[in-house]
Amino acid sequence: SEKLHVSQPSLSKAIQALERSLGVTLIVRTSRSFQLTYMGEQLYEKGREVVRLYEELSAQMSDLPGRASGFLRCGIPPVLSTLLAPYLLIDFQRRYPDIRVETPEAGSKVIGRRLLSDKLDMALVMGPADASAFRVSPIVSDVLALAMPEGHRLAALKSVEVDELRSERLVLLDESYQLRESFESACARRGFEPLVAASSASWDFLITAVELGQGLTVLPRPILRDLRPGLVYRPLAGEDMRWNIVAITRRDRYIPHI
Repeated sequence: SEKLHVSQPSLSKAIQALERSLGVTLIVRTSRSFQLTYMGEQLYEKGREVVRLYEELSAQMSDLPGRASGFLRCGIPPVLSTLLAPYLLIDFQRRYPDIRVETPEAGSKVIGRRLLSDKLDMALVMGPADASAFRVSPIVSDVLALAMPEGHRLAALKSVEVDELRSERLVLLDESYQLRESFESACARRGFEPLVAASSASWDFLITAVELGQGLTVLPRPILRDLRPGLVYRPLAGEDMRWNIVAITRRDRYIPHI
């Protein structure tokens, strides 16, 4: 009753009227609490879907191409927050000044779950993405690279095979990142498990850890193009060592014009 801003007796009467109309009991009442009956649970779940469809229909009716205004929630991984997102957003907001964009940050796997739970409208994530759940559009493609001190034995190579990392201590992005899962899967296909000395959600932390001799790190090449003095990077060889950024939206939802 507080959420609906109506009195408690009025809400009770409305529920009772609904029960009489349907000919079923929806709520088991006691003096201190209540719980839904089986039929109440069924009505609740179906009702949520009815409300969602109604809201979607309302959005479609008001979603005319000429009305470029509204609110857009676009999830992004932190590694994109300085590399890509600002440039995309500046251009987007120049074209569509009446659309307000929010860009919550999280790892690609976390972002995917948020999109499926309707907490986001779209997202930029590292591929691969589940094409059965999402519409997927390619945005950027590059390679993963290994950052190391310039005197490291692997710095003499033009590119580094993943097999070369069998005995190397590594500092990697944490498990909320698709990059971490993709790299560990690539190692598994080559018959070994990487020696992970530390994990972090911050690529700045990882690069500092490399500077301090804690291990080597694997990051997208665009992040490593302006490394601090004393550090170098080499691209990782192999088609499974690519860094692919894709835009995703829910496949089972209407996608608003904005």
